[in-house]
Amino acid sequence: MTGQSESAAAASELPVLVVGAGPVGLTAAAELLRANIPVRCVDAAEGPYQHSRSLAAWPRLLEILRGLGVDLRDPALGHPCGGLRYFSANRPVLSLDFRAHTRPMIVGQPAIERALLAALTNRGGSVRWRTRLVGLEQSEHRVRARLSGPDGGTECAEFAYVVGADGAGSTVRKLLGIPFDGVTYPIDFLLADVRLHGENRVLDADKAYYFVSDHGILALIGMPHGRFRVFTSAPPGLGRAEFGADPDGALAVVQRLLDERGPGGLTATEPVWCSAFAVHARHAGRMRAGRVFLAGDAAHVHSPAGGQGLNTGVGDAHNLAWKLAMVWRGGAAPALLDTYEPERRAAVAAVVRDADLQTKAWLLRNRGLRVARDLAARAVSAIRLADIGYLPRLAGLRVRYPTDARPRDARRSPYRPGALAPAWPVLVDGTAVPLREALDPGRFTLLIDRRGRVPGPALRELADRVAAEWSSAVDVRTLYDGELRSGLSEQDDRRGGRLATLVLIRPDHYVLDRVAERHAHVLRKRLETLLYRENGRPVEPGRPVLR
Repeated sequence: MTGQSESAAAASELPVLVVGAGPVGLTAAAELLRANIPVRCVDAAEGPYQHSRSLAAWPRLLEILRGLGVDLRDPALGHPCGGLRYFSANRPVLSLDFRAHTRPMIVGQPAIERALLAALTNRGGSVRWRTRLVGLEQSEHRVRARLSGPDGGTECAEFAYVVGADGAGSTVRKLLGIPFDGVTYPIDFLLADVRLHGENRVLDADKAYYFVSDHGILALIGMPHGRFRVFTSAPPGLGRAEFGADPDGALAVVQRLLDERGPGGLTATEPVWCSAFAVHARHAGRMRAGRVFLAGDAAHVHSPAGGQGLNTGVGDAHNLAWKLAMVWRGGAAPALLDTYEPERRAAVAAVVRDADLQTKAWLLRNRGLRVARDLAARAVSAIRLADIGYLPRLAGLRVRYPTDARPRDARRSPYRPGALAPAWPVLVDGTAVPLREALDPGRFTLLIDRRGRVPGPALRELADRVAAEWSSAVDVRTLYDGELRSGLSEQDDRRGGRLATLVLIRPDHYVLDRVAERHAHVLRKRLETLLYRENGRPVEPGRPVLR
Protein backbone atom coordinates (compact mmCIF):
# COMPACT_ATOMS: atom_id res chain seq x y z
CA MET A 1 0.00 0.00 0.00
CA THR A 2 1.42 3.39 -0.98
CA GLY A 3 1.77 6.28 1.47
CA GLN A 4 -1.07 8.11 -0.26
CA SER A 5 -3.44 5.14 -0.10
CA GLU A 6 -2.51 4.55 3.55
CA SER A 7 -3.37 8.19 4.28
CA ALA A 8 -6.73 7.84 2.53
CA ALA A 9 -7.50 4.62 4.38
CA ALA A 10 -6.68 6.20 7.73
CA ALA A 11 -8.90 9.19 6.89
CA SER A 12 -11.83 6.83 6.34
CA GLU A 13 -11.76 6.04 10.08
CA LEU A 14 -11.89 9.68 11.19
CA PRO A 15 -15.14 11.22 12.45
CA VAL A 16 -17.11 13.98 10.78
CA LEU A 17 -17.15 17.32 12.61
CA VAL A 18 -20.50 19.14 12.63
CA VAL A 19 -20.17 22.78 13.72
CA GLY A 20 -23.51 24.13 14.97
CA ALA A 21 -26.24 22.38 16.95
CA GLY A 22 -29.32 24.07 15.56
CA PRO A 23 -31.85 22.10 13.49
CA VAL A 24 -29.48 21.90 10.50
CA GLY A 25 -26.46 20.65 12.42
CA LEU A 26 -28.53 18.25 14.53
CA THR A 27 -30.14 16.80 11.41
CA ALA A 28 -26.75 16.28 9.76
CA ALA A 29 -25.31 14.67 12.90
CA ALA A 30 -28.32 12.41 13.49
CA GLU A 31 -28.39 11.29 9.84
CA LEU A 32 -24.69 10.43 9.95
CA LEU A 33 -25.06 8.50 13.19
CA ARG A 34 -27.97 6.59 11.70
CA ALA A 35 -25.49 5.55 9.00
CA ASN A 36 -22.99 4.45 11.69
CA ILE A 37 -20.60 7.27 10.82
CA PRO A 38 -18.71 8.66 13.85
CA VAL A 39 -19.70 12.28 14.49
CA ARG A 40 -18.60 15.07 16.76
CA CYS A 41 -21.02 17.98 17.11
CA VAL A 42 -19.95 21.27 18.72
CA ASP A 43 -21.61 24.61 19.32
CA ALA A 44 -20.29 27.87 20.76
CA ALA A 45 -23.55 28.59 22.60
CA GLU A 46 -24.17 27.85 26.28
CA GLY A 47 -26.95 25.46 25.31
CA PRO A 48 -30.02 25.16 23.06
CA TYR A 49 -31.53 28.50 22.00
CA GLN A 50 -34.85 29.21 23.70
CA HIS A 51 -36.45 31.54 21.14
CA SER A 52 -37.11 31.18 17.45
CA ARG A 53 -38.08 33.12 14.39
CA SER A 54 -39.03 29.83 12.72
CA LEU A 55 -42.51 28.35 13.10
CA ALA A 56 -43.54 26.53 9.93
CA ALA A 57 -42.59 22.88 9.49
CA TRP A 58 -43.61 22.05 5.93
CA PRO A 59 -44.48 18.51 4.77
CA ARG A 60 -41.10 17.63 3.27
CA LEU A 61 -39.39 18.61 6.53
CA LEU A 62 -41.92 16.52 8.46
CA GLU A 63 -41.11 13.56 6.23
CA ILE A 64 -37.34 13.95 6.61
CA LEU A 65 -37.56 14.13 10.39
CA ARG A 66 -39.91 11.15 10.61
CA GLY A 67 -37.08 9.18 9.06
CA LEU A 68 -35.04 10.08 12.15
CA GLY A 69 -37.83 9.06 14.51
CA VAL A 70 -39.00 12.66 15.09
CA ASP A 71 -42.73 13.11 14.52
CA LEU A 72 -43.62 16.80 14.63
CA ARG A 73 -47.30 15.96 14.12
CA ASP A 74 -47.49 15.25 17.84
CA PRO A 75 -50.20 17.59 19.26
CA ALA A 76 -47.97 18.22 22.25
CA LEU A 77 -45.49 19.98 19.95
CA GLY A 78 -47.77 22.07 17.77
CA HIS A 79 -50.80 22.12 15.51
CA PRO A 80 -51.50 21.94 11.79
CA CYS A 81 -51.97 25.21 9.93
CA GLY A 82 -55.28 25.17 8.09
CA GLY A 83 -54.66 27.98 5.65
CA LEU A 84 -53.55 31.50 4.79
CA ARG A 85 -55.70 34.64 4.64
CA TYR A 86 -54.54 37.85 2.97
CA PHE A 87 -56.17 41.25 3.40
CA SER A 88 -55.42 44.50 1.59
CA ALA A 89 -56.60 47.64 3.38
CA ASN A 90 -58.61 45.23 5.58
CA ARG A 91 -60.47 43.77 2.58
CA PRO A 92 -60.02 40.04 1.89
CA VAL A 93 -58.12 39.37 -1.32
CA LEU A 94 -56.77 35.83 -0.99
CA SER A 95 -57.85 32.70 0.85
CA LEU A 96 -55.70 29.57 0.63
CA ASP A 97 -56.65 26.35 2.40
CA PHE A 98 -54.04 23.66 2.65
CA ARG A 99 -54.76 20.16 1.48
CA ALA A 100 -53.40 17.19 3.38
CA HIS A 101 -50.21 16.88 1.32
CA THR A 102 -49.30 20.60 1.56
CA ARG A 103 -50.39 21.35 5.14
CA PRO A 104 -47.59 22.54 7.48
CA MET A 105 -47.31 22.13 11.21
CA ILE A 106 -46.83 25.17 13.40
CA VAL A 107 -44.03 24.12 15.74
CA GLY A 108 -41.56 26.34 17.54
CA GLN A 109 -37.91 25.86 16.70
CA PRO A 110 -36.97 25.04 20.32
CA ALA A 111 -39.36 22.07 20.24
CA ILE A 112 -37.82 20.87 16.98
CA GLU A 113 -34.33 21.17 18.42
CA ARG A 114 -35.29 19.25 21.57
CA ALA A 115 -36.75 16.44 19.47
CA LEU A 116 -33.66 16.30 17.24
CA LEU A 117 -31.34 16.38 20.22
CA ALA A 118 -33.23 13.41 21.68
CA ALA A 119 -32.86 11.57 18.35
CA LEU A 120 -29.13 12.30 18.39
CA THR A 121 -28.78 11.12 21.99
CA ASN A 122 -30.75 7.94 21.27
CA ARG A 123 -28.13 7.08 18.64
CA GLY A 124 -25.29 7.61 21.08
CA GLY A 125 -24.45 11.16 20.02
CA SER A 126 -24.14 14.36 22.00
CA VAL A 127 -23.43 18.06 21.60
CA ARG A 128 -20.36 19.65 23.09
CA TRP A 129 -21.64 23.11 24.07
CA ARG A 130 -19.46 26.19 24.70
CA THR A 131 -16.95 24.85 22.19
CA ARG A 132 -15.71 27.14 19.44
CA LEU A 133 -13.99 26.36 16.18
CA VAL A 134 -10.93 28.63 16.03
CA GLY A 135 -8.89 27.17 13.19
CA LEU A 136 -9.11 24.95 10.09
CA GLU A 137 -6.48 23.35 7.92
CA GLN A 138 -7.10 20.66 5.37
CA SER A 139 -5.15 18.29 3.18
CA GLU A 140 -6.31 15.92 0.49
CA HIS A 141 -7.46 13.28 2.97
CA ARG A 142 -8.38 15.04 6.22
CA VAL A 143 -9.23 18.26 8.00
CA ARG A 144 -7.39 19.48 11.10
CA ALA A 145 -9.58 21.63 13.36
CA ARG A 146 -8.61 23.68 16.39
CA LEU A 147 -11.36 23.81 19.01
CA SER A 148 -11.57 26.00 22.09
CA GLY A 149 -13.49 24.31 24.90
CA PRO A 150 -15.53 25.55 27.86
CA ASP A 151 -12.43 25.83 30.04
CA GLY A 152 -10.62 27.99 27.49
CA GLY A 153 -8.21 25.25 26.53
CA THR A 154 -7.50 24.50 22.88
CA GLU A 155 -7.24 21.09 21.24
CA CYS A 156 -6.38 20.01 17.72
CA ALA A 157 -8.25 17.09 16.18
CA GLU A 158 -8.47 15.48 12.76
CA PHE A 159 -11.70 14.81 10.89
CA ALA A 160 -12.67 13.20 7.62
CA TYR A 161 -15.05 16.06 6.77
CA VAL A 162 -16.46 19.20 8.37
CA VAL A 163 -20.06 20.43 8.07
CA GLY A 164 -20.50 24.13 8.84
CA ALA A 165 -24.05 24.59 10.12
CA ASP A 166 -23.19 27.50 12.39
CA GLY A 167 -25.59 30.15 11.15
CA ALA A 168 -25.42 33.40 9.21
CA GLY A 169 -22.32 34.55 11.10
CA SER A 170 -20.62 31.23 10.31
CA THR A 171 -17.11 30.85 11.71
CA VAL A 172 -16.53 27.98 9.29
CA ARG A 173 -17.33 30.21 6.31
CA LYS A 174 -15.12 33.01 7.62
CA LEU A 175 -12.17 30.70 8.27
CA LEU A 176 -12.47 29.46 4.69
CA GLY A 177 -12.51 33.04 3.39
CA ILE A 178 -15.74 32.47 1.47
CA PRO A 179 -17.66 35.70 0.72
CA PHE A 180 -21.29 36.12 1.80
CA ASP A 181 -22.65 38.55 -0.77
CA GLY A 182 -26.17 39.87 -1.14
CA VAL A 183 -28.49 42.66 -0.09
CA THR A 184 -30.30 43.88 3.00
CA TYR A 185 -33.93 44.96 2.69
CA PRO A 186 -34.42 48.70 3.28
CA ILE A 187 -36.59 48.30 6.40
CA ASP A 188 -36.38 46.27 9.59
CA PHE A 189 -38.98 43.81 10.86
CA LEU A 190 -40.41 43.13 14.30
CA LEU A 191 -41.84 40.03 15.87
CA ALA A 192 -43.54 39.43 19.19
CA ASP A 193 -45.07 36.28 20.68
CA VAL A 194 -48.15 37.42 22.63
CA ARG A 195 -51.68 36.58 23.65
CA LEU A 196 -54.45 38.35 21.75
CA HIS A 197 -57.77 39.30 23.32
CA GLY A 198 -60.86 41.12 22.04
CA GLU A 199 -64.63 40.78 21.80
CA ASN A 200 -64.51 41.17 18.03
CA ARG A 201 -61.70 38.70 17.55
CA VAL A 202 -62.27 36.72 14.34
CA LEU A 203 -58.92 34.97 14.18
CA ASP A 204 -58.71 31.20 14.06
CA ALA A 205 -55.72 29.77 15.88
CA ASP A 206 -55.02 27.37 13.01
CA LYS A 207 -54.68 30.07 10.33
CA ALA A 208 -52.06 32.62 9.33
CA TYR A 209 -53.35 36.13 8.56
CA TYR A 210 -51.58 38.81 6.53
CA PHE A 211 -52.75 42.42 6.54
CA VAL A 212 -51.19 44.72 3.94
CA SER A 213 -51.88 48.45 4.04
CA ASP A 214 -50.30 51.85 3.43
CA HIS A 215 -48.69 51.46 6.85
CA GLY A 216 -46.88 48.19 6.07
CA ILE A 217 -47.31 44.45 6.47
CA LEU A 218 -48.72 42.79 9.61
CA ALA A 219 -48.89 39.01 10.00
CA LEU A 220 -50.70 37.16 12.78
CA ILE A 221 -49.90 33.47 13.09
CA GLY A 222 -51.52 31.12 15.58
CA MET A 223 -48.92 29.40 17.76
CA PRO A 224 -49.02 26.46 20.15
CA HIS A 225 -50.36 27.06 23.64
CA GLY A 226 -52.80 29.81 22.71
CA ARG A 227 -50.37 32.50 21.62
CA PHE A 228 -50.03 34.41 18.37
CA ARG A 229 -46.92 35.57 16.62
CA VAL A 230 -47.09 39.19 15.49
CA PHE A 231 -44.75 39.85 12.57
CA THR A 232 -44.66 43.32 11.06
CA SER A 233 -42.48 45.84 9.25
CA ALA A 234 -40.86 48.27 11.67
CA PRO A 235 -41.90 51.92 11.70
CA PRO A 236 -39.13 54.39 10.76
CA GLY A 237 -36.75 55.32 13.56
CA LEU A 238 -37.38 52.33 15.80
CA GLY A 239 -34.17 51.09 17.40
CA ARG A 240 -33.63 47.34 17.24
CA ALA A 241 -31.81 47.08 20.55
CA GLU A 242 -34.35 49.18 22.44
CA PHE A 243 -37.29 47.16 21.12
CA GLY A 244 -35.86 43.84 22.28
CA ALA A 245 -34.56 45.13 25.62
CA ASP A 246 -37.74 46.80 26.94
CA PRO A 247 -40.71 44.37 27.06
CA ASP A 248 -43.21 47.03 28.20
CA GLY A 249 -42.09 49.47 25.53
CA ALA A 250 -42.08 46.71 22.90
CA LEU A 251 -45.63 45.69 23.85
CA ALA A 252 -46.78 49.30 23.47
CA VAL A 253 -45.24 49.44 19.98
CA VAL A 254 -46.88 46.14 19.05
CA GLN A 255 -50.27 47.35 20.28
CA ARG A 256 -49.97 50.57 18.27
CA LEU A 257 -49.10 48.64 15.11
CA LEU A 258 -51.93 46.14 15.73
CA ASP A 259 -54.40 49.04 15.95
CA GLU A 260 -52.94 50.75 12.91
CA ARG A 261 -52.52 47.76 10.58
CA GLY A 262 -54.63 44.88 11.92
CA PRO A 263 -58.34 43.98 11.81
CA GLY A 264 -59.15 46.06 14.89
CA GLY A 265 -60.47 45.15 18.30
CA LEU A 266 -57.38 43.23 19.41
CA THR A 267 -55.37 43.68 22.58
CA ALA A 268 -51.90 42.15 22.96
CA THR A 269 -50.74 40.94 26.39
CA GLU A 270 -48.13 38.69 28.04
CA PRO A 271 -45.23 39.02 25.59
CA VAL A 272 -42.72 36.19 25.97
CA TRP A 273 -40.34 37.31 23.25
CA CYS A 274 -39.93 40.51 21.25
CA SER A 275 -37.25 41.04 18.63
CA ALA A 276 -36.33 43.52 15.90
CA PHE A 277 -34.09 42.47 13.04
CA ALA A 278 -32.93 43.24 9.54
CA VAL A 279 -33.81 40.90 6.68
CA HIS A 280 -31.09 39.86 4.26
CA ALA A 281 -30.84 37.95 1.03
CA ARG A 282 -27.29 36.60 0.92
CA HIS A 283 -25.50 33.49 -0.28
CA ALA A 284 -22.03 32.07 0.19
CA GLY A 285 -19.74 32.20 -2.81
CA ARG A 286 -19.26 28.45 -2.41
CA MET A 287 -21.00 25.76 -0.38
CA ARG A 288 -17.94 23.52 -0.42
CA ALA A 289 -14.21 23.97 -0.05
CA GLY A 290 -12.43 20.62 -0.30
CA ARG A 291 -13.62 18.49 2.63
CA VAL A 292 -15.58 21.30 4.27
CA PHE A 293 -19.25 21.97 3.48
CA LEU A 294 -21.64 24.78 4.38
CA ALA A 295 -25.32 24.19 5.12
CA GLY A 296 -28.32 26.23 6.20
CA ASP A 297 -27.88 29.88 7.16
CA ALA A 298 -24.11 29.47 6.92
CA ALA A 299 -24.63 29.10 3.16
CA HIS A 300 -27.70 31.24 2.48
CA VAL A 301 -30.17 33.57 4.19
CA HIS A 302 -33.32 35.08 2.77
CA SER A 303 -36.59 36.77 3.66
CA PRO A 304 -38.81 34.90 6.16
CA ALA A 305 -41.72 35.20 3.71
CA GLY A 306 -43.09 31.70 3.19
CA GLY A 307 -41.45 30.31 6.33
CA GLN A 308 -38.75 28.44 4.41
CA GLY A 309 -35.50 29.11 6.28
CA LEU A 310 -35.32 26.15 8.66
CA ASN A 311 -36.90 23.85 6.09
CA THR A 312 -34.35 24.74 3.42
CA GLY A 313 -31.44 24.29 5.84
CA VAL A 314 -32.63 20.84 6.92
CA GLY A 315 -32.93 20.02 3.22
CA ASP A 316 -29.25 20.88 2.84
CA ALA A 317 -28.30 18.59 5.71
CA HIS A 318 -30.43 15.73 4.40
CA ASN A 319 -28.96 16.02 0.91
CA LEU A 320 -25.40 16.09 2.21
CA ALA A 321 -25.50 13.47 4.98
CA TRP A 322 -26.28 10.39 2.89
CA LYS A 323 -23.60 11.34 0.37
CA LEU A 324 -20.98 11.83 3.08
CA ALA A 325 -21.96 8.51 4.61
CA MET A 326 -21.68 6.56 1.37
CA VAL A 327 -18.32 8.08 0.47
CA TRP A 328 -16.97 7.71 4.03
CA ARG A 329 -17.85 4.00 4.02
CA GLY A 330 -16.27 3.45 0.61
CA GLY A 331 -19.62 2.67 -0.95
CA ALA A 332 -19.48 5.46 -3.53
CA ALA A 333 -16.83 7.42 -5.37
CA PRO A 334 -15.89 10.83 -3.88
CA ALA A 335 -17.33 12.44 -7.01
CA LEU A 336 -20.78 11.89 -5.44
CA LEU A 337 -20.00 14.82 -3.12
CA ASP A 338 -19.62 17.10 -6.13
CA THR A 339 -23.39 16.98 -6.59
CA TYR A 340 -24.17 18.65 -3.24
CA GLU A 341 -23.57 22.27 -4.20
CA PRO A 342 -25.27 22.38 -7.63
CA GLU A 343 -28.29 20.52 -6.31
CA ARG A 344 -28.79 22.65 -3.24
CA ARG A 345 -28.01 25.91 -5.06
CA ALA A 346 -30.81 25.12 -7.51
CA ALA A 347 -33.22 24.37 -4.67
CA VAL A 348 -32.28 27.47 -2.67
CA ALA A 349 -32.48 29.74 -5.72
CA ALA A 350 -36.15 28.86 -6.15
CA VAL A 351 -36.87 29.51 -2.46
CA VAL A 352 -35.06 32.87 -2.53
CA ARG A 353 -36.92 33.92 -5.67
CA ASP A 354 -40.34 33.17 -4.17
CA ALA A 355 -39.49 34.79 -0.82
CA ASP A 356 -38.11 37.89 -2.50
CA LEU A 357 -41.19 38.29 -4.70
CA GLN A 358 -43.52 37.91 -1.73
CA THR A 359 -41.55 40.39 0.37
CA LYS A 360 -41.51 42.98 -2.41
CA ALA A 361 -45.26 42.47 -2.91
CA TRP A 362 -45.79 43.17 0.80
CA LEU A 363 -43.82 46.41 0.59
CA LEU A 364 -45.23 47.92 -2.62
CA ARG A 365 -45.68 51.69 -2.38
CA ASN A 366 -47.12 52.39 -5.84
CA ARG A 367 -50.92 52.42 -5.75
CA GLY A 368 -51.32 51.02 -9.26
CA LEU A 369 -49.03 48.09 -8.49
CA ARG A 370 -50.97 47.39 -5.31
CA VAL A 371 -54.23 47.25 -7.26
CA ALA A 372 -52.65 44.82 -9.76
CA ARG A 373 -51.31 42.72 -6.88
CA ASP A 374 -54.74 42.49 -5.25
CA LEU A 375 -56.49 41.62 -8.53
CA ALA A 376 -53.97 38.84 -9.16
CA ALA A 377 -54.43 37.54 -5.61
CA ARG A 378 -58.22 37.40 -6.01
CA ALA A 379 -57.87 35.49 -9.28
CA VAL A 380 -55.47 32.98 -7.69
CA SER A 381 -57.89 32.50 -4.81
CA ALA A 382 -60.95 32.07 -7.05
CA ILE A 383 -59.53 29.26 -9.19
CA ARG A 384 -57.24 27.73 -6.53
CA LEU A 385 -54.27 28.26 -8.80
CA ALA A 386 -51.92 28.12 -5.81
CA ASP A 387 -52.73 24.40 -5.38
CA ILE A 388 -50.90 23.70 -8.63
CA GLY A 389 -47.59 25.44 -8.01
CA TYR A 390 -47.19 27.79 -5.06
CA LEU A 391 -48.38 25.62 -2.17
CA PRO A 392 -46.54 22.45 -3.31
CA ARG A 393 -43.39 24.56 -3.61
CA LEU A 394 -43.86 25.89 -0.08
CA ALA A 395 -44.42 22.31 1.07
CA GLY A 396 -41.01 21.35 -0.33
CA LEU A 397 -42.51 18.87 -2.79
CA ARG A 398 -41.47 20.57 -6.04
CA VAL A 399 -37.71 20.76 -5.58
CA ARG A 400 -36.11 19.59 -8.82
CA TYR A 401 -32.42 18.78 -8.88
CA PRO A 402 -30.26 19.16 -12.01
CA THR A 403 -29.86 15.82 -13.76
CA ASP A 404 -28.26 14.35 -16.86
CA ALA A 405 -30.82 11.53 -16.98
CA ARG A 406 -32.77 11.23 -20.23
CA PRO A 407 -35.64 8.78 -19.72
CA ARG A 408 -35.75 6.22 -22.52
CA ASP A 409 -39.51 5.98 -22.76
CA ALA A 410 -42.08 8.21 -24.38
CA ARG A 411 -44.80 7.81 -21.75
CA ARG A 412 -45.65 10.40 -19.15
CA SER A 413 -44.48 9.04 -15.86
CA PRO A 414 -44.77 10.04 -12.20
CA TYR A 415 -41.11 9.04 -11.82
CA ARG A 416 -39.34 12.19 -12.99
CA PRO A 417 -35.53 12.28 -12.77
CA GLY A 418 -34.42 15.00 -10.38
CA ALA A 419 -37.78 15.10 -8.57
CA LEU A 420 -39.11 13.31 -5.52
CA ALA A 421 -40.47 9.83 -6.02
CA PRO A 422 -44.27 9.65 -5.59
CA ALA A 423 -45.78 9.34 -2.13
CA TRP A 424 -48.87 7.39 -3.11
CA PRO A 425 -49.87 4.55 -0.76
CA VAL A 426 -48.53 1.06 -1.41
CA LEU A 427 -49.17 -2.13 0.48
CA VAL A 428 -46.27 -3.46 2.56
CA ASP A 429 -47.14 -6.68 4.37
CA GLY A 430 -50.81 -5.77 4.08
CA THR A 431 -50.42 -2.23 5.48
CA ALA A 432 -50.77 0.94 3.40
CA VAL A 433 -47.61 3.07 3.57
CA PRO A 434 -46.54 6.10 1.47
CA LEU A 435 -44.13 4.80 -1.16
CA ARG A 436 -41.29 7.14 -0.17
CA GLU A 437 -41.51 6.13 3.48
CA ALA A 438 -41.50 2.44 2.52
CA LEU A 439 -38.08 2.71 0.86
CA ASP A 440 -34.76 2.01 2.58
CA PRO A 441 -33.28 5.39 3.66
CA GLY A 442 -29.79 3.92 3.68
CA ARG A 443 -29.58 2.52 0.16
CA PHE A 444 -30.47 3.30 -3.40
CA THR A 445 -33.66 1.56 -4.48
CA LEU A 446 -34.05 -0.16 -7.81
CA LEU A 447 -37.83 0.00 -8.12
CA ILE A 448 -39.35 -2.34 -10.69
CA ASP A 449 -42.81 -1.05 -11.54
CA ARG A 450 -44.30 -4.06 -13.27
CA ARG A 451 -47.25 -3.86 -15.60
CA GLY A 452 -48.04 -7.53 -16.06
CA ARG A 453 -45.39 -8.89 -18.39
CA VAL A 454 -42.91 -11.56 -17.29
CA PRO A 455 -39.48 -9.99 -16.51
CA GLY A 456 -37.15 -10.24 -19.49
CA PRO A 457 -33.46 -11.24 -19.59
CA ALA A 458 -32.11 -7.66 -19.37
CA LEU A 459 -34.02 -7.05 -16.16
CA ARG A 460 -33.04 -10.42 -14.69
CA GLU A 461 -29.39 -9.75 -15.47
CA LEU A 462 -29.53 -6.35 -13.74
CA ALA A 463 -31.27 -7.78 -10.66
CA ASP A 464 -28.70 -10.59 -10.44
CA ARG A 465 -25.83 -8.08 -10.72
CA VAL A 466 -27.25 -5.96 -7.93
CA ALA A 467 -27.67 -9.02 -5.69
CA ALA A 468 -24.15 -10.22 -6.37
CA GLU A 469 -22.18 -6.97 -6.13
CA TRP A 470 -24.25 -4.07 -4.80
CA SER A 471 -26.75 -5.48 -2.32
CA SER A 472 -25.30 -3.39 0.51
CA ALA A 473 -25.83 -0.20 -1.49
CA VAL A 474 -28.92 -1.01 -3.60
CA ASP A 475 -32.25 -2.46 -2.50
CA VAL A 476 -34.41 -4.13 -5.16
CA ARG A 477 -38.18 -3.73 -4.84
CA THR A 478 -41.03 -4.71 -7.13
CA LEU A 479 -44.27 -2.70 -7.28
CA TYR A 480 -47.03 -4.91 -8.61
CA ASP A 481 -50.76 -4.21 -8.42
CA GLY A 482 -50.19 -1.66 -5.64
CA GLU A 483 -48.10 -4.01 -3.50
CA LEU A 484 -44.43 -3.36 -2.76
CA ARG A 485 -42.41 -6.56 -2.59
CA SER A 486 -38.76 -7.29 -1.89
CA GLY A 487 -36.55 -8.38 -4.76
CA LEU A 488 -37.55 -9.17 -8.32
CA SER A 489 -41.02 -10.58 -7.80
CA GLU A 490 -42.32 -12.95 -10.47
CA GLN A 491 -45.56 -13.87 -8.77
CA ASP A 492 -48.81 -13.47 -10.66
CA ASP A 493 -47.02 -13.42 -14.01
CA ARG A 494 -49.29 -13.23 -16.99
CA ARG A 495 -48.90 -12.72 -20.69
CA GLY A 496 -49.51 -9.33 -22.25
CA GLY A 497 -49.27 -5.93 -20.66
CA ARG A 498 -46.43 -3.42 -20.88
CA LEU A 499 -42.79 -3.93 -20.05
CA ALA A 500 -41.76 -2.85 -16.57
CA THR A 501 -40.50 0.63 -15.78
CA LEU A 502 -37.21 0.61 -13.89
CA VAL A 503 -36.60 3.49 -11.50
CA LEU A 504 -33.38 4.18 -9.61
CA ILE A 505 -34.24 6.13 -6.44
CA ARG A 506 -31.65 7.74 -4.17
CA PRO A 507 -31.54 7.31 -0.38
CA ASP A 508 -33.15 10.76 -0.04
CA HIS A 509 -36.04 9.55 -2.23
CA TYR A 510 -35.21 11.61 -5.31
CA VAL A 511 -35.41 9.83 -8.66
CA LEU A 512 -31.96 9.42 -10.16
CA ASP A 513 -33.03 7.82 -13.42
CA ARG A 514 -35.90 6.01 -15.11
CA VAL A 515 -35.79 3.64 -18.07
CA ALA A 516 -37.98 1.11 -19.79
CA GLU A 517 -37.07 -2.50 -19.07
CA ARG A 518 -35.36 -2.97 -22.41
CA HIS A 519 -32.86 -0.23 -21.43
CA ALA A 520 -31.83 -1.88 -18.16
CA HIS A 521 -28.18 -1.59 -19.24
CA VAL A 522 -28.42 2.21 -18.73
CA LEU A 523 -29.04 1.74 -15.02
CA ARG A 524 -26.29 -0.87 -14.82
CA LYS A 525 -23.79 1.63 -16.23
CA ARG A 526 -25.01 4.33 -13.86
CA LEU A 527 -24.57 2.04 -10.87
CA GLU A 528 -21.07 1.13 -12.04
CA THR A 529 -20.19 4.83 -12.14
CA LEU A 530 -21.71 5.51 -8.74
CA LEU A 531 -20.69 2.47 -6.77
CA TYR A 532 -17.31 1.40 -8.09
CA ARG A 533 -14.39 2.79 -6.15
CA GLU A 534 -11.67 4.78 -7.83
CA ASN A 535 -9.47 1.67 -7.93
CA GLY A 536 -12.12 -0.12 -9.96
CA ARG A 537 -13.25 -2.57 -7.29
CA PRO A 538 -16.99 -2.84 -6.55
CA VAL A 539 -18.53 -2.39 -3.16
CA GLU A 540 -17.87 -5.55 -1.19
CA PRO A 541 -21.00 -7.75 -1.19
CA GLY A 542 -22.68 -7.72 2.17
CA ARG A 543 -20.67 -4.79 3.52
CA PRO A 544 -23.06 -2.36 5.21
CA VAL A 545 -22.90 1.04 3.54
CA LEU A 546 -25.77 2.67 5.41
CA ARG A 547 -28.13 1.40 8.04
